[in-house]
Amino acid sequence: MAWSIIPLFEAFCNTTGLFGLSNKDYERISDPSRMVPILEARPYQVNFTALTDHTLPWTFKSKQKFLTVYPGQTALTFFEAHNPTDKEMSGIAIYTVLKPGERVDMPVFFYLDPELLYDDEARNIRSINLSYTFGRTNTV
Repeated sequence: MAWSIIPLFEAFCNTTGLFGLSNKDYERISDPSRMVPILEARPYQVNFTALTDHTLPWTFKSKQKFLTVYPGQTALTFFEAHNPTDKEMSGIAIYTVLKPGERVDMPVFFYLDPELLYDDEARNIRSINLSYTFGRTNTV
């Protein structure tokens, strides 16, 4: 059942435009021909932040503090979640259940849309923060 959560969430977001992505936007940004680094552009520093809700006693951290990424470039980073308690509990960023003492590495694949270069409001941006937050759920 948990495997169906992500596709359903993506379908909902694509249909409604929730979180800024409609079907049209998703098709445009997911076109592989756009995922080519523009090396003549200035690179951006992408900083990573890992947070947990105060009700979730897990440790959660990024494996890297930052990456340098060019517009159009794909990048991969990892976050680590650890349940140091003696209880199985679930948390949600997308959907995760950790057994007692379990530790998992969680990949985040992303890219910087080349449109960033043509956005007047982004002209002076040199760094971007990618924040990943876990909250506790009552499901196990």
